[in-house]
Amino acid sequence: MPLMDWVEFAKVVAAPVSGLAGVYIGGVLQGRKDQERWEREVERENQRWQREDRARWLAEQHRLYSALMTVLQAQLSRTRWGYASDLLLGVGPDDESNAMARKEAEQLGNEADKAVEAIGILGAKAIHREAQYVSQCLVMAGVMGNARRRDDSDAYAEQVRDYFGKADDGLQKLRAMVRHELGVVDDAPADPAS
Repeated sequence: MPLMDWVEFAKVVAAPVSGLAGVYIGGVLQGRKDQERWEREVERENQRWQREDRARWLAEQHRLYSALMTVLQAQLSRTRWGYASDLLLGVGPDDESNAMARKEAEQLGNEADKAVEAIGILGAKAIHREAQYVSQCLVMAGVMGNARRRDDSDAYAEQVRDYFGKADDGLQKLRAMVRHELGVVDDAPADPAS
């Protein structure tokens, strides 16, 4: 076979082989680009989902902490009001208005228990412990207040004041803990010169 025939043969064979090789190499490169683009897109979607999850979680924490603080403050106010009205008005333990007040206090106590329980599931452990402490102080203030009605002893009055003080301090500490947990920054006092 003359040399020219080999050159012609090589041209004929090389053209489709190089075409097929080009298609194959181009496909491999395009596949790699597509795979990288897909991985970047999946990563962006995962990051977006994580941001949305964090935002939902934060919103749920806001809701739970707000409900907790509201119900504990209401329970404190109701317990204080009940104790003070009993002392000022001389309402007896078997009085009808006292039964209604006890029912209202019991409802607030149940709401507080539910809020504290929800914080135990979804909130910070330290906040849960402090919320339990405040709730227990409020229950004990109510118990001691009821005991004082039956036995007009100064020891009960002192214990009631002590539990109210502990509940007040606990609520302040709990409020600070919640604000810290939620990332609330206390504003600096406004400069009167500005």
